[in-house]
Order: sequence, then C-alpha cells, then structure tokens
Amino acid sequence: MEAFKQYLDDCTERNKNHLKEIPFILEQYQKLDKIGGELLKDMFNSSLWIVKGIQSYILIRSINELNGSITFSLATKKTAPVETLFRISLEHCINLLYILSDEDNARARSYLKAAITGMESKAAKGNRRAVKDNDLFDQLGMKKRLDFVEYLKKENPNLFTDKELNWPNAFDRFKAVGCEKIYRTMYATASDSIHTMSEDVINAIMVHNSPPEIRGSMADSVESYKLSFSVYLGLFSLKYYCWILFALAKSINSTSIALIDEIENELMEKIISHELETLDELTGNPFRDNYS
Repeated sequence: MEAFKQYLDDCTERNKNHLKEIPFILEQYQKLDKIGGELLKDMFNSSLWIVKGIQSYILIRSINELNGSITFSLATKKTAPVETLFRISLEHCINLLYILSDEDNARARSYLKAAITGMESKAAKGNRRAVKDNDLFDQLGMKKRLDFVEYLKKENPNLFTDKELNWPNAFDRFKAVGCEKIYRTMYATASDSIHTMSEDVINAIMVHNSPPEIRGSMADSVESYKLSFSVYLGLFSLKYYCWILFALAKSINSTSIALIDEIENELMEKIISHELETLDELTGNPFRDNYS
C-alpha cells in the first residue's frame, strides 16, 4: 500500500509540473488574438465570398473569446470550464475549416440553410407545445419566431430550392476536413463534461471508497490529472485556432501564414512533450494490471 501511495504522490508532482506551461499558453493566445484581429480587418478588403466573410468574422471572434476564457480558467486553475469550452471551440473551428476549405460558397450557404430550418423546427415544436398547454405568452413568442423564419425564407429563396445544400452532422464535418480521429479522441469523449460530468462523479466515488491511508493521495492525484489535462486541452485549443487562422490567411493571401505556422510548431512541441510524459507515466505504472 505504501508503494502505491508513493506512486500516486509521484504522479501528482509530475502532473502539477505541467502547470508551468500556462504562461506560455497565455503568451501564444495573445499573439493569436492580435493576428486574428488583423486578419479580420484584411478580410473585408479581400475577394472572399461575402457569406464566408461574415461567417469567418463571427466564428473567429467567438473562437477567440472562448480560447480567452479557457486561458483565464487555466490561470485560475478551474478545470470544468476548460473541458466544456474546449469542445465548443473545437466544433466552431471544424465548422469554419469545413466552410473555408470549400472552393465556392456551397458549404457557407448550407450552413445558413441549416440555421434557418433548425430555427423553424424548434419554433414549430415550441408552438405546438404552447397550443397544447394553452400558453398564450409562449404562443405569441413562437409565432413571432415563425414569422421571422418565413421572412428569412422569402428573402433567401435559392437556399431552399437547391436540394444539394445539406449541412452534414458533426462526424461527417470532422471527416470531411480529415479530422475523423480528432472527433473520436477529443470531441466525442469531451461530451461528458457538457452533459453529465459522470467521469468526475465516478472518480470521486473511487476516491471515497479507497482505503483511508491513501485517500488523500488519490484525491490529489485525480485533481492534478484534471489540471494537467486542462493544460493539454489549452494547448490544443490554440493549435486548432492556428488551423483556422492559417486557412483564412491562405484564403485572403495574407502574409501572416509564416507567423501562424511558427506558433503552431511551438505549440506542437509542448503537446508532444506532454504526450511523451503521459505515455511514460502510463507505461511505467507498476499497478496498471490492477485496473485492466
């Protein structure tokens, strides 16, 4: 038991050591924040499709703000916001990468069509429920929303006559931009942090049920792992942001490409180092067979 306690304590120290990367993450975020702002200004002087340009502006601004919140959460050692915001930031990155990698504006238009039809579907369901419940206030709200949808459809008739405009599901969007592995290893697995937090509950139960003499070490180890993993996600959130900025820079022939590439390489060095340390810890775990 003493050997296992020492192993847990050693893991805690190694995991805490990853916190030293937080200032680096903050520095890279500030660089990308500046580059992103400059690219958005240059974009409006480019020949980028107007719909793509507006989508790029909104999504890049949102991704940047999400990554800023991730960085702040890391600085204050808050793990739950990092895991939740990372998944949202990642999906926005994939969506925009999917749009920007299209040679014309078909994907940008399918995005708009899906947004309008999604709004219509939710409003129709809400209205049916309000009628059933005789809720006049909600009926009025849903009618206003349905009227707005009709206005949008009237103003954009070509979106609804083109049967080829279909916005794919999340998995197919990831796959279309060569990120199927990322969907399986990072996006799908991160859903727990948004919907249930069940992994944290299971870990807490395991700590609670552990022998008293190692309970403190187990609790510290679990918490340090969450902090370490949050640093890992923070690095990846900026890496994927680099992908988006690179794609936009390429689309508008910006000179920022080299700088973005340099930042991504620096981020990858940290990511690879983190992964190698984690792999060394896992393969060197003398107690792993007890949990296999």
